[in-house]
Amino acid sequence: MLPSLGELTMPKETITLELDSETRRALDTLAAELGRDRAEVFDEAVKLYLEMHLWQVKHILEGIHQADSERFATPEEVATAFNRWHQPQ
Repeated sequence: MLPSLGELTMPKETITLELDSETRRALDTLAAELGRDRAEVFDEAVKLYLEMHLWQVKHILEGIHQADSERFATPEEVATAFNRWHQPQ
């Protein structure tokens, strides 16, 4: 089971990681421009990254589960969805 973002907000822990110098400079520049600490900006970036990818993986796994259960859209449902997104100009 994938964690939700709310489950990821726990007490802070220190980790060590390597960044290339360009990424480090960009992080420092952004933090300075925002008047924030580098760790704060990095923490927010990681949370946003995880939120996006956890959402994506959750929906992919949900689709796989539906496929494994042979729950497929009918041709009519596919046509309706397609027509909603593909409106001639």
